[in-house]
Formats: sequence, C-alpha cells, structure tokens
Amino acid sequence: MVRNKTNIPGAGESGFDAYLNQITYDSLKVLTLFGSILYASFFLLDYVVAPPELIVSFAAYRLTACGIIFAQYIILRSSRPSGRTFLHGYLTSIVASSLIAVMIIQLGGFDSGYYAGLNLVIIGTNLLISWHYLHSAVNGLLTVV
Repeated sequence: MVRNKTNIPGAGESGFDAYLNQITYDSLKVLTLFGSILYASFFLLDYVVAPPELIVSFAAYRLTACGIIFAQYIILRSSRPSGRTFLHGYLTSIVASSLIAVMIIQLGGFDSGYYAGLNLVIIGTNLLISWHYLHSAVNGLLTVV
C-alpha cells in the first residue's frame, strides 16, 4: 500500500510543518520586539559618531525603521503561524539594512563604520530566527544587495 504525505501521521501542515512554523513564528516575535528596541538604541551610536548635521535625519531613519519593525511585532502578535511567517524576517532585514545603507551613503560610503551594521543585521536575524538554511542564505543576499 502506497501512502501519500497526507496519510502519514504527523506529516503536512498539521504535523511537523506546523511545529516548524510555530518555532519560526515564536522566534520572529522575539526578533521583531528585540530588533525594534535594539535598532532604536543604536541612535546613541549615531549621536556619537555621525556629524551633527545628520543627527536629525538619522533619528528619522531610526524612528521609521523601529515603527515598521514594531508594527510587524504587533501583526505577529495578532496573527497565527503559517507557512509564510518567515516573510516577516525578510521584511525586518530589508527595513533595517535599507536604512543602514542610506546612512552609509550619507557618511561617505564603504569607508564608513556603519557598513559593519549590515553584518549585524545578517548575523542577528539568522541567529534569532529558527528557519531553514535557504532562508538564511536569501536573507543574507537581501541584506547586502
């Protein structure tokens, strides 16, 4: 007798896949909450490192990113895990790395110390989210591209 995936106990969305989605979902809630707080706290670095004429724009960038990332946290808290929950991880990385890239450009490009911030986004996101290695690779590419 041949069994398909839906007849195997624990297989499919109701089994192990649902368990993995729950783990990704829980780790994304932690990432988005932690990320919004950490990203905001890096404004202290901006205050010390950035030229005074860029402080207001950097504060606006940080506030925008924190708002978007915290909105994701609220969305995650009010939703349930699914097979597409990992997209919140991608969005978090894209928001954080895009605004870091804008700050790098305003500080003079790759000679800026802010370039290391992109590594922090890749490392932090991939360490905090329990997801498939393919998602880690795609997330890293999205961050540096």
